[in-house]
Amino acid sequence: MEVISRTLGAAVVLAASSLFLLTSPSQAQDGPQYCVATDGGKTVCGKLKKVERMCVTTNDSNSICGKFKGTEEEREASKPPQPSAYRKEIDGFVYTLDGCKRADGNVRCSVTVTNKGRIAKKLEIGISTLVDSNGRSSNSRPDLGGSDSAIVTPGIDAYITVLFYGIPDGALKVDLLSIPLPRQNKSIQFRNIPI
Repeated sequence: MEVISRTLGAAVVLAASSLFLLTSPSQAQDGPQYCVATDGGKTVCGKLKKVERMCVTTNDSNSICGKFKGTEEEREASKPPQPSAYRKEIDGFVYTLDGCKRADGNVRCSVTVTNKGRIAKKLEIGISTLVDSNGRSSNSRPDLGGSDSAIVTPGIDAYITVLFYGIPDGALKVDLLSIPLPRQNKSIQFRNIPI
C-alpha cells in the first residue's frame, strides 16, 4: 500500500489506494474534523478516533485488514507513564513493574525487563519476597521464561512473574516487593503497590 501526502492550501490530502482522508484545520475549537471520501462518492466527516484495526481495499478490490500499530515513537507515546517508583535501572537493565493482581487467594506480580545495552546479557533472579499491608511476609521463586536465569537481548523484553501464595484478602497493597539479582549482588525493590 502506498500512502501519498500533499499539502493543498489549508487541507491535507492523504490517499491510501482509492481512499481519501481530508482534514480541515479551520475547525480547531472542538478539534479537527476528518472526512473520508469513498469510491462511491459519499463523504463522511467527524472527529478522528483511536484506530485499533484498519482495513484497506486495494486497486484489485481485495480487502486487507489488520491491527494498526503505528511507528515505534507513536507506540511509546501512547503507553501510560509509569511512576518512577515502579521503574528501576540496575547495571544496564530497566525493570518496570507491570503490577500485582490478586487471583484465588494468591498475588501475581509481573515485571518487564529491558536490556538497554548493545549486546545480550545474562540475567539471574533469586527467591523473591513480598510484604503485604498487614505486615506478613511471603517468599516465592520467580519465573523468568520458565527458569531463574535468561539471556536478555537488546530490543526484546523479558518478563519476570512471581506468584505469592496465601495472601489474605484483607491485604490491599504490597508494601514491598523484592527480587534479588545474585549476579549483580543487588535486588530490585518496589514499594506501595496496589493489588
